[in-house]
This record gives sequence, structure tokens and C-alpha cells, in this order.
Amino acid sequence: MKMKKKYVIILVVVCIFLIYFIAKSIVTHKVKEAIDIMIEEISQVAEVEYDDISVSLLTRNTHIEDISIKPKGITDDTLKIKELIVRDYDYKSKYPKYVNFDIKKLTLTNIPEKLKDLGYKKFVADISLDWEYNSKKEIYKINELKIQADEMGELSLKLILSDVMHIEDSLEDANSIDSLEQVLENISIANAKITYKDDSIIEKLIKYDAEKEGVSYKKMRDEYVNKISSESFPGIPNKVLKMIKKFIKDPDTLKISISPDSPVSIKQLSKIIDRYDENKDRAEQIFRKLNIKISI
Repeated sequence: MKMKKKYVIILVVVCIFLIYFIAKSIVTHKVKEAIDIMIEEISQVAEVEYDDISVSLLTRNTHIEDISIKPKGITDDTLKIKELIVRDYDYKSKYPKYVNFDIKKLTLTNIPEKLKDLGYKKFVADISLDWEYNSKKEIYKINELKIQADEMGELSLKLILSDVMHIEDSLEDANSIDSLEQVLENISIANAKITYKDDSIIEKLIKYDAEKEGVSYKKMRDEYVNKISSESFPGIPNKVLKMIKKFIKDPDTLKISISPDSPVSIKQLSKIIDRYDENKDRAEQIFRKLNIKISI
């Protein structure tokens, strides 16, 4: 009886594993079909290839490995992605209402000349994006956008937009440019947080300009700092200018927050720009309206 019971247990375990792998194969096949359709839809603007797709039934994550993207008619460069992890995606909608993915080791085959001038030999970055759109509440959220570039720095963004109304309807109609513009100008900024952590870009920029001008690093850094003034940037609060100066002297982390008392629309910001002739007045009003703060 004990041997028979042991065989039954083994058989059950084997069946569970078989069901798991069959289900995984079916899900992977369906996801592969959906992704191949998406690649076909963008084939006129870019060539996209990948090596393998797998789906985890436990985490529901889709893993796409060794992706290459070559834009057509724009550049001869190719984007290489070691792995794309899709954690959540609205496959049902033509214009997805939620997306959550990680890009691992995005590499440019040819980096821009400016980066080469600064001494960078490669561009490799990890990117995370998590956003959602609630069409009933008309709210668009970027829960997280993070770009971490090797040896350069890390940029992260959190954003909440309100009054985001039916952009997909305007996109469907090629003749509704006016309608799309109206939708866009009514979009309001409710909240935003931007964080930049510098690894070497500020230092390399100063060093590059110092060598170009034939002066010391310290002298060029002091020139950078002295240029941050109310005369050069009229209307920017002095507290903000002081923070930027400190960041240039000792670059580490710079934080920008936007938290207006009530959401501010693009139309309202446009009116401020049109209303005031002087840059000083425009900057003061925009900083006040959006309640922009900078810290380090």
C-alpha cells in the first residue's frame, strides 16, 4: 500500500507539472501571436526582431529576450535590448489603458557625438515604466518612469494629469487635428515629481568646457555657478537658483516637485505666456501657479 501511495503521489506531481508546462506553452503562444501582430503594425516605421518569448504563469510576467529595433528612414543605428519584462499590459485596447514593463540593458550601437566628446564610450540603460489611464475619472498617471544610464545618472518621474478626455477618439480620426489640440490644451497638471541623480554628467560637462577654454576645472565650475543668476534667469525664485548652484558645486541628487493647489491646464499656462511680455513675469507666474519647488 505504501508503494502504491508513493506512485500515486508521483503521478499527481507529474500531472501538475505537465498541466503547468502545457498551460505555459499555450499562454506563451497567444502572447507571441499578439506581439507579432504589434510588430507587423509598426513594420513600416521600424524593423523589430527578437530571439525568444516566455511567460511565467506564477508572476504573469512576459519575458522577451535579445530584441533589436532598427528605425526606418531616420537613422542607421540599431537599438539593442537584452530583455523586456512586461509585467502588465492592456492587450485588449488599441490604445492601452495601462502598461508596466522593465527594459534591461538598452544599448545604442552608435552613441551621439556629444556623448563621445564628453568621454563616454557606450550608452547602456535600464528603463522602467508603469502608467495607467482611468477613462471614467479622466486621470492619467505615470506611477514611475525611471531611466538609469550606466556611468551617467538616473532620472525618475512621477506624474498625474487630470481632464484627459478621449484622446484615442481624436487619434482615430485623421481629420480631427483641431479636436486633438482642444483635448490636449484642456489637460491639467495635478502633480509631478522629478528626481535626477548624477553620476558623472555634470563633472564631464565642466571638464569638457574647461579643456576647450584652456582653464582649470575649478575656474570653469565657478563660471557655471556665476551664470546662475537672476539676471540670466529672470523670474526664477532665488531659493531655486541657490539650489541649482549647490547642485553644480556638488552634483548628487536634484529634486523638482510640482504641486499646484488645483490642477493647472495647458490652456492656463498658455494664457500666462501670452499675457506677460517679460520673461521675468512669465517665470514668476508659472512657478507660483504650479507651486514648483527644487531641493537637493
